[in-house]
Amino acid sequence: MLREWISSIRARVQSGRQHDEHHDEVQREVIGAQGQSRGTIPISQVEFRERATLIGSIQSLTFSPPGASLALTATLYDGTGTIRLIWMGRAEIAGIVPGAQLVVSGVVAKLDGVATIINPRYDLLPTD
Repeated sequence: MLREWISSIRARVQSGRQHDEHHDEVQREVIGAQGQSRGTIPISQVEFRERATLIGSIQSLTFSPPGASLALTATLYDGTGTIRLIWMGRAEIAGIVPGAQLVVSGVVAKLDGVATIINPRYDLLPTD
């Protein structure tokens, strides 16, 4: 019975991995098609200390804890990788929510070993 249960768990994990890989492929295709007309590059190709224009969807948001400097932090995902976006002095931005698609541009920095754009320019894309 334990072996069956472990096999079942392994099958679900493998199925989840295949789903994630399929989701990444679809995300790359959709964002790649939209990004070509906007002059964007894949997140996986950003270079530190260079200006980049990227397109992707907000994967997560983090808000500043009470007493800390005000900042809204988001993770942008495009199927090839992620980049951290930080808007200083902002608690929230209308439309910047998980799942929102946007085009961002700014200079890529390396903060704590993570590719980051501080106060990026952004354009929200219409949702379907």
